[in-house]
Amino acid sequence: QRIDTEYGHSNRKVFVSSGTSGGLALAMLSLVNPGDEVIVFQDNHPSNLIAWVEKGKRFGFSVVTIEQKNPHPGQEYYVETFTRAITPRTKVLCFTHLSSTVGDLMPAKELCRVARERGVLSLVDGAPSFGLLDVNLADMQTDFYSGSAHKWPCGARECGVLYVNKNVQARLWPSIYSAYPGAVG
Repeated sequence: QRIDTEYGHSNRKVFVSSGTSGGLALAMLSLVNPGDEVIVFQDNHPSNLIAWVEKGKRFGFSVVTIEQKNPHPGQEYYVETFTRAITPRTKVLCFTHLSSTVGDLMPAKELCRVARERGVLSLVDGAPSFGLLDVNLADMQTDFYSGSAHKWPCGARECGVLYVNKNVQARLWPSIYSAYPGAVG
């Protein structure tokens, strides 16, 4: 269900999803083709790691995993590591904004910039971020940001959101439709 947000920015669209996993799944099914490559962070939630690996097996794209380092080696390390991993086949760069296991804060703005500069889409899992961090999507300039309301905001389970930058909305092909899809325009 698409909702126009009212923040004075015409490039913001939000899709209501059944939690972060639902939002990620919607994006995953629309962004890659056989022979493509996706880069993921090892400490992603299974819905943003295992799901990519399994879909890669089924649909013929490869998944490159960026190893998590403990203790956190600093944000510059991850910017350099993700940058080196990008190849001409890379279509999507996925990472968690704030890891749910050890609390690593990833350099989201910088990783999204690297992806943008190389023509790669950025997909950020923000489930642990909502209610804990000030999330500024205009500053981050990500293509996709998925989050949930049941963690720090203490909302209902299965209530999530997928932000989709206006520049990539046409690339999404929703697979679930219902009545009353929301106002458009």
